[in-house]
This record gives sequence, structure tokens and C-alpha cells, in this order.
Amino acid sequence: MGWTLNGAFPKIDKCVVIVVPHTSNLDFFLGLLIRRVLNEEFNFVGKKAYLSGLLAGILGGKVVCQ
Repeated sequence: MGWTLNGAFPKIDKCVVIVVPHTSNLDFFLGLLIRRVLNEEFNFVGKKAYLSGLLAGILGGKVVCQ
């Protein structure tokens, strides 16, 4: 997919990380995998058409309507 992981997450209480470009819908699952591998806690927002509220909550995200 062409992804590389450079650097580290900052050691601060809160920050916003934007991941672009989205090459496919598999990027979401890759992000979840990276979260697990790095053992970091981070949340996400996802399009309502792709994610139910319950599933988003279980995975640590919020659903947004476009």
C-alpha cells in the first residue's frame, strides 16, 4: 500500500493526527493494527455510511454524518 511509519507519537495528553491520503478502505484496518502494535490509545472519526455507532464505540471512534 505504500505506507511508512516515521517518528513516534508525541508524549502529550492530547493531539490531532491526520492520516492522508486514503488509498483504500483497508487503510482503516491498517490504522487499527498500528494502534495495537504501538500500544497507543487513539480515537478516530468515521463516516456513518461505513461505520455503525456501536461498532465505532467498541473500536474507540465516533460516527459523523456528511
